[in-house]
Amino acid sequence: MGAAVGVLVGLPALRLRGLYLIIATLALHYIVIFVLQGVQERGVGVVGYIIRRPDFFADDTRWYYLLLIVAVLVTLLTAGYKTSATGRAWLMMAQNEIAAEALGIDVRNMKLQAFVLSSFLTAFLGGLVAYTIGVVTYESFPLSIAVSYVACMIIAGLGSTSATWLGAAFVVWIPLWVTRLLGGLGGVQNASLNAQVGVLIFGVAIIFFMMFAPGGLHAIVASAWKRLTPIWNGLWIRARSVARGAGPP
Repeated sequence: MGAAVGVLVGLPALRLRGLYLIIATLALHYIVIFVLQGVQERGVGVVGYIIRRPDFFADDTRWYYLLLIVAVLVTLLTAGYKTSATGRAWLMMAQNEIAAEALGIDVRNMKLQAFVLSSFLTAFLGGLVAYTIGVVTYESFPLSIAVSYVACMIIAGLGSTSATWLGAAFVVWIPLWVTRLLGGLGGVQNASLNAQVGVLIFGVAIIFFMMFAPGGLHAIVASAWKRLTPIWNGLWIRARSVARGAGPP
């Protein structure tokens, strides 16, 4: 169903680019929330839809390992797509759509495929979230979640697959640490404060990385690794030389 929604949204959105595409998707978000609110109020009321987790995964530890396996598989899937012909076409389109079209890439079809795949993965994630929290209402997926996903991608580095784990860790852990710090300093530590602090941090992080580190954490780690590798190699060669000199002839 997520893939089908991606087709329905992607077909009219193919005519839009840049800011207009973002505004269109935001408008769709509020339309979906409005429709689901009416469906829920006429169906189950304010309580929401109760989602019971399968008995085998009733234990949180088992559920955690299942989510970890799913995250690894999705990472491998996206990494495989990135190295495929479709993924290379997406990367080229992200750089310059006109050049990609001049090279024979069907930009319209590639955009639609991107909508379908991302919608499928997002819908699959939404199902896992439903089983995790146990109850679903129209308020379970606010706009702040979409903002956190955007922050995760920008912080990790657009186009990077492995660094998305770092971006996700940043998005999840930093607000928790900040709220705990505020609680230790006499502030009120609750879910509402956590959400507000999280949105504030996401906004500041997006501005910071877009202005000072456009490549995200991926570029920062790659640059640090490139600089430290010669130093590490030199220390390793020197240590081996000292060890050989101190040993038997």
